[in-house]
Amino acid sequence: MQVYCKTHIGYSHIRQSTRCQDYSSMYKDNERTIITCCDGHGGNIYIRSHFGSKFAAQALYNVLINININQVRKMKETGDFHKLKLSLLCEWNRLVEQHLSSYSFKKKELKNLNEEEIEDLTNNPVRDYGTTLTGALVIKDLILMIGIGDTECLVSINNKLEKVFLDDQSVANITTSMCQENVYDSLQVAVYSTGTIDGVFLCTDGLTSPYVSYGNLNDSLIQPIIEKVKTTHSLLFLEDFIKTLATKLGNGDDVSLACVTFKENNDEL
Repeated sequence: MQVYCKTHIGYSHIRQSTRCQDYSSMYKDNERTIITCCDGHGGNIYIRSHFGSKFAAQALYNVLINININQVRKMKETGDFHKLKLSLLCEWNRLVEQHLSSYSFKKKELKNLNEEEIEDLTNNPVRDYGTTLTGALVIKDLILMIGIGDTECLVSINNKLEKVFLDDQSVANITTSMCQENVYDSLQVAVYSTGTIDGVFLCTDGLTSPYVSYGNLNDSLIQPIIEKVKTTHSLLFLEDFIKTLATKLGNGDDVSLACVTFKENNDEL
């Protein structure tokens, strides 16, 4: 099994001297592997989305590191993900509220907001941390995946790319988010067996948007990654690709990829 994650700021954010709003992370020990990929929202009102994406990844890590294989097996058998979703939402809100209590909004953060937006911020400060969230836990022979928003969660099965979750129900390019009121209902969870897939790939839209279709994404990126891993036993070759996509070739947005790939027949690489 090979694990990798990388985030790079997009050239539009570099030109505008704005922060990178993506955040990705990975963790591996003797029992479990965790990857996350989150995309803080753009727009004036989401002035702390770069914190929101980091807190989403941290919240997911804090929850998944305490889940054991028996719990994942039970969730797979019953389809009951209530406790998992509730724990994740509570943890993200705890991190956001902790940050708000320590760091009140500054004038320089509000300089681009109008009066209506400032009032909205005052009434609902959590909204300003808006972000997508996607993550995966690999534990023994199972993979648990959870997501909200338009950050993709994809699996490769027999050289074909499949979306794990239903299309994001966004309207007018406003994606579902960790900061929305009905976030619990929008969170999606799935459990797969590791023996059935070649890899799981979490991608923000800065990576997927330049590809004209999922077929193009699969043929041009995902399958070459899998084939490269079989020969090099490493994913470090992705470093230059992600940097180039973010700074030169893409749509200017931040670019993030987090993935776990498996060798055929589950042999060790």
